[in-house]
Amino acid sequence: MIYKLHKYGMNENELEWFKSHLFTRRKVVKIQNHTSNELPLRVGIPQGSALGSLLFLVLVNDLSTCINRSEGNYFADDSMIHSEVSGYAELLHNLQSDTAHIGKCFKQNRLTANVEKSESMINGTSRRLGCVPDIDIVVSQPLFRPFYIHLSSHHRQ
Repeated sequence: MIYKLHKYGMNENELEWFKSHLFTRRKVVKIQNHTSNELPLRVGIPQGSALGSLLFLVLVNDLSTCINRSEGNYFADDSMIHSEVSGYAELLHNLQSDTAHIGKCFKQNRLTANVEKSESMINGTSRRLGCVPDIDIVVSQPLFRPFYIHLSSHHRQ
C-alpha cells in the first residue's frame, strides 16, 4: 500500500502518516466474557474508516493491468472480466490466462476473492451456444483460494 501511495505521488511526510495509520493498529477479539490479548494488525484496510474506501481503491486501481486478453469492468469491490471471442479454444485460453494473472496480482496485493460470490456465464445465440462445450477454469494461487469456474452453454433450471 505504501509503495502504491508513493507511486501516486505522496511525499515522505504523507507516507509516514499513512504508515502510522496502517501499521499501528491493534485488534482484540471478545467472545462472551472472554477477551483475547491485544495483537498488532499489520494487514488489511480499516473498514468503516473515512479512508478505508479510498485506500481500497488505491489498492485495486491497477487490477486492469493484470489482464491481457480480456476486458475488465470495475465498481468499488466488484470486478468483472469479459472476453469477446470467435470460438471455444480462444475463450478457454483467454479466461484461463487472465484468471491466472489475476491470481498473481491478488497474491502481490494480499487480496482474496470471495468465491461464494463469483459467477460466470456465456452469452451468444442459441445456435452458437449449442456448439460450445462446458468449460472448466481452475484458479489456484497462494493467498487465492483454489476454485473452479464452470461455464455452461446449457440452460439449467
